[in-house]
Amino acid sequence: MICESDAYHAIKKTIDGLRLIDTHEHLIPEKDRIAGDVDAFSILFSMYTSSDLVSSGMKPSHRKSIVDPTISLEDRWRILAPYWEKTKHTGYSKA
Repeated sequence: MICESDAYHAIKKTIDGLRLIDTHEHLIPEKDRIAGDVDAFSILFSMYTSSDLVSSGMKPSHRKSIVDPTISLEDRWRILAPYWEKTKHTGYSKA
């Protein structure tokens, strides 16, 4: 059973009154995304998932290549595919 003290109610009332939503997204702002040369790989593999790829043995130079939109998706997939098999079930990759 939760002890609902006066302090609890005071804190809960304050928190309930806050107008804040934080989904903790790491998304590129829309104006920047549409202005730049980005694609699914450069968005999906530029943050935490890239750490999983490097941990699975991917060379840092290959990590840079897979997020480079000037390289064809087919060529980037050839680099990524063996490491994707090792990381596709990690928390970041599943998300």
